[in-house]
Amino acid sequence: MKLYRLCDKNEVYTIINDKSFENIGKKFKDNPKKNTHHYNNNKKYLHFFENKDSLIYLNLSSNKYICYYDIPDNIILGKKGFGLYLDYVHFRNIILVPEYAIENEFLKFEYLKKIEVAKCYIDFEDYLDDENLSNLVEPIYENTKSKVLVNTMKM
Repeated sequence: MKLYRLCDKNEVYTIINDKSFENIGKKFKDNPKKNTHHYNNNKKYLHFFENKDSLIYLNLSSNKYICYYDIPDNIILGKKGFGLYLDYVHFRNIILVPEYAIENEFLKFEYLKKIEVAKCYIDFEDYLDDENLSNLVEPIYENTKSKVLVNTMKM
């Protein structure tokens, strides 16, 4: 399944250099005010969105990285929950947004398909204008069956 994650420079740098998720993620405690996930206290997790436009609930500012993943269904099975976020239009109502909390030990480098860096702050209107955000992001990594492109100048 295609999933999306917003990262900072340090996380992207660690993933690209280590080709692993061993040093990525953090431990969480259940918090029904933030989401519906149930965490194992001894595991480190990463959160992913089901929809690319959900990244807008976070601070999608310049120098943030949009990571595109293709994670097998058997890994995400049972990992879906809902994050509680303020709506991104009026910032008044709490809404449930589908997301996945996946233990870092189940993630493989080959699941990472693409990384783009935001050139500026991106909001919901930008996404409405162009869901690919073509002029607002720059690709720095792409892994397809035929090629691997890494532009380390932007990292």
